[in-house]
Amino acid sequence: ERALEIMRDSRIGAYGAIGLIMSIGLRWLALADMATWTGFAALIVAHAAGRMLIVVTLSIADYARDEGAGVGVAGGVHGSETAVAVGISLLVAVLLAGWVGIYALVAAVLCGGVMIALLVRKLGGYTGDGLGAVEQVAETSALIVLAGALADG
Repeated sequence: ERALEIMRDSRIGAYGAIGLIMSIGLRWLALADMATWTGFAALIVAHAAGRMLIVVTLSIADYARDEGAGVGVAGGVHGSETAVAVGISLLVAVLLAGWVGIYALVAAVLCGGVMIALLVRKLGGYTGDGLGAVEQVAETSALIVLAGALADG
C-alpha cells in the first residue's frame, strides 16, 4: 500500500531520477556506434518491442489498484490483441533487423518479463508507472542487443 501511495505522487524521487539517467545513458551508448539509418531502424525495433510488452503485461497481470486512471484498462486485453501486438513486433523486427531483431525481441521479453514479475510480486499487479517501467526495460534491453550486433565500431 505504501508503494502504491508513493507512486501516486507526481514528483520524481531519487530512484526515478537515477532510473531516468541510466535509461537515457544506456540508449545513448547503444546508439553511439551505429550509423544513422541503422540507429533509426534499431529505435523502431526497440520501440515496437517495448510497446508489445505493455500489451503482454495487460494480458497476463492484474491492475494493482481498485481505482485510478488505469481502471479503464484493468480488464486486460484479449488474446487476439496480444497476438496482433506480438505479430507486428515480430514483423517489424525481422524486416528491419533480420535475425538480430528476433534476438532483440527475446531480450525484451526476458527483461520485461522480470519487470512484470517484480510488479506482480511487490504490488500485486501493474500500475501506469509499472507499465512505463516494463516498456522502458524492454526497449532498452532490445536496443542494447541491437547495438551489440549492428554497431559500426
